[in-house]
Amino acid sequence: MQKEERKISRRGFLATSAAVVGGAAALSALGCKKEEPLPTPTPAPVTPPEESYYIGTCRGNCGGKCALKATVREGKIVSTMPLTFDRQYEGVQHGCMKGVTNPLRIYGTNRLYYPMKLVGERGSGKWERI
Repeated sequence: MQKEERKISRRGFLATSAAVVGGAAALSALGCKKEEPLPTPTPAPVTPPEESYYIGTCRGNCGGKCALKATVREGKIVSTMPLTFDRQYEGVQHGCMKGVTNPLRIYGTNRLYYPMKLVGERGSGKWERI
């Protein structure tokens, strides 16, 4: 028994492929409905929280007492920036990185909340609350 080889021409392959794709598209279009566009929601007006600005000095234990401008939002300091001076006050210290990081030191998760006393050997890390 000999096997018959079927040879398909390029034209026949393209015609068959087009018929299959067209039939699939026609079948999928039968179940489609035209959908109405969804109404676009109007965003609620967003009012930014009130900000207050205060001028003070840094208490970073460096002795510089740099002048800082603090931004307070909802009762918390959110940023501190060095205060700028006119030329007549040239030479006055404007601020350092320690002063700019005040909000992190005030509200940081690793800050101390209570005074502590060392109870073990130095370097042992054993502390007790006073």
